[in-house]
Amino acid sequence: MAARPSRLVAGTDPAIDGPPTIACMRRILAALFATAALATTMGCSDDPDPVGASKRQPADAAEVEHVGGVHLPSGTKLLYAESAGFADTDLWAVFRLPTTALDGFLSDGKLPKPVPGLRTAADSFTARDGLDPKAAVTVSGIDEYTDAKPGTYPRMMMFDLDQPGEVTVYLRAETT
Repeated sequence: MAARPSRLVAGTDPAIDGPPTIACMRRILAALFATAALATTMGCSDDPDPVGASKRQPADAAEVEHVGGVHLPSGTKLLYAESAGFADTDLWAVFRLPTTALDGFLSDGKLPKPVPGLRTAADSFTARDGLDPKAAVTVSGIDEYTDAKPGTYPRMMMFDLDQPGEVTVYLRAETT
C-alpha cells in the first residue's frame, strides 16, 4: 500500500494552515535582518573603502621611490604623497624637480620617453594645495599602468612643463 501524503504536515494544505503565523513572520524578518547585517559587514555599505582596505596615509620620499620604481634626484621637492594598501600598495605623489634633472630621472627609473600631451595620470588627482593637474597647459606623460608587464611597476606620470626651470610630476603607481 502506497503512503498517502499526510495533511498534518504544516504548509501542505492552505485550507488547513491558513495565513502565515506570527512566528513564521518573525523568522522571515530575522533572516532578512541577518542578511542585511552580513552585507554591511562585508563591505556593501556606503563606506567608500571596502572592509579590510586601509585608508590613505601620508607617504615619504622612500615610499615614493619604492612603490613608484623611481629615484628622486637631489633638489626634488616632495609636495604631496599618499599611499594606501592591503594586499597591494597604491601611491599618489606630486613632486617638483629641476628641469635639468628630468633626463636623469627618466633614465634612472628606466622610463620611456614621455608622450607630448598625455594626461592619463591627471585623472587620478584632484586639485589641492594649489596643485591642479588639469590646469597645466604644456604637459607630457607616461602610461605604464594600463599595459603593465609582469615584473614592471604599474605606474603613470604626467609632467607639467609650465614652470620655467622646474617640472611638476604627478605619479600614480602601485605594487602588485
